[in-house]
Amino acid sequence: MAVYPQIHNATYDSTFDMDYYSQQQMPWIYSLFKPFGMKGYTITTLERTAPYSVLTLMYFSTAEQFEEALAAHGDEIFARVPLFSSEFPPHYIGEVTNTTI
Repeated sequence: MAVYPQIHNATYDSTFDMDYYSQQQMPWIYSLFKPFGMKGYTITTLERTAPYSVLTLMYFSTAEQFEEALAAHGDEIFARVPLFSSEFPPHYIGEVTNTTI
């Protein structure tokens, strides 16, 4: 999971270009990570009062697959963050325990 912080106060507003992120950045990341086992991703935008503007879930069978993909391509991916976001995302690894759609 990658989450993009959003900061809004009297002197600063975070920026995020969703068109670039959804149409270029994430498809590019998917092309890099798919050989490591990435199955897909979801992008969720959050309300302005949330601490994050965007939450992206990336689906792999194992945490190790994600870690290998990030080790191989993390530097080039993080280098492109300023193209669409004023904030750098922390990322977290978790396990899906239940899904109902």
